[in-house]
Amino acid sequence: VEELGLGYSAIPLARIDIPASTATITNAMITDLRSLVNPRRQRRLLVTSPSGNQDVTGATFVDWPSSAVQSVQIPEWATQARVVTHVGGAVVNVDRADGYIRNRIGSLVGQSTRFDTNSAIGAGGSEDKSLMTADTFSVGSSLRGTVQQVALQASVTNRGASGNGYLRAYEATTVVMDIEFYEVPE
Repeated sequence: VEELGLGYSAIPLARIDIPASTATITNAMITDLRSLVNPRRQRRLLVTSPSGNQDVTGATFVDWPSSAVQSVQIPEWATQARVVTHVGGAVVNVDRADGYIRNRIGSLVGQSTRFDTNSAIGAGGSEDKSLMTADTFSVGSSLRGTVQQVALQASVTNRGASGNGYLRAYEATTVVMDIEFYEVPE
């Protein structure tokens, strides 16, 4: 209200833009200026390890490892979800295997994050990989208050000169999925 020079404090709630020669105010003329004072947040930290070998060998995204697929309740007030996923102790086996990982919430998928072994691996060898991907998802009203599966997805796009390389999660692999739901004005 200082902008009007009225000399008293106030909290602006709305602005009304009235065109010349207008006798009736419509909703289209009103702009909401309120801000969210105490946005809600809810954080879930999901930690899993597979019980056996789980390999990714193709260019089509698959939930990986399957033990990291979990059901999560999306709060009714959530308008955004931030997901950061770390994978420790994954391996690329046999030969070079480059590809992508991404996060998934229900049918929403995040950006693809590339991984690259950079060099061929000797016959029968493997290379340890630490992987990470992060996304901010808009949570539509149809997902709020529902239970959705969250997962890490992976694909292998370049399987090296011999065509045998693949990405593996095994008993010593740990997947940490950090999910935080936010209430952000729409």
